[in-house]
Amino acid sequence: MRRMLAATAFALAATSAAAAPPHVHGVATVDVALDGRRLEIDVDSPLDNLVGFEHAPRSGKEREAIDRMVASFGRPETLFAPTAAAACAVKSVQLASPVIDASLLAAHGVTALPPAQLHEEAGHADLDAAIVFDCARPESLERLEVRMFAAFARVVRIDAQVVTSERQFAARLTASANAIAFRGSP
Repeated sequence: MRRMLAATAFALAATSAAAAPPHVHGVATVDVALDGRRLEIDVDSPLDNLVGFEHAPRSGKEREAIDRMVASFGRPETLFAPTAAAACAVKSVQLASPVIDASLLAAHGVTALPPAQLHEEAGHADLDAAIVFDCARPESLERLEVRMFAAFARVVRIDAQVVTSERQFAARLTASANAIAFRGSP
């Protein structure tokens, strides 16, 4: 089952990546997979959405913006809120970006994704994040509130792909419609 779900999630993400422009300011993608107790959330966003620039930090202010972003992802429960009754706890957080120093990741309890995950094209750098929650009662997971809009004002839309053992679907999230429903219509 796990391999089938992972293969389906991979196919869905590949379809999503092929259908969407590779780098659009204001738009992030979030791929969500629920497999047993494991809730996986993968985020891909232009750095501009998260810190306001897409290059290595050149000033103290830009270094502080990168630090705040990494700190936010280091506390993913502030960015992604699963239904409380599901009792989901953060298991791991990994980030990849060509502008983030490894020592900064370690300072916030985050590990680095493999270098193959880095996306950078002609001065347009992205952030890739892989977040894993362990849910003690996954059957109680009804929704996932995505709070990235409050944390990162430049994010105006999130295109989400969701895969569970029961179904797969896409959702377009905005600041006023920021939740993924796991049961019923998306």
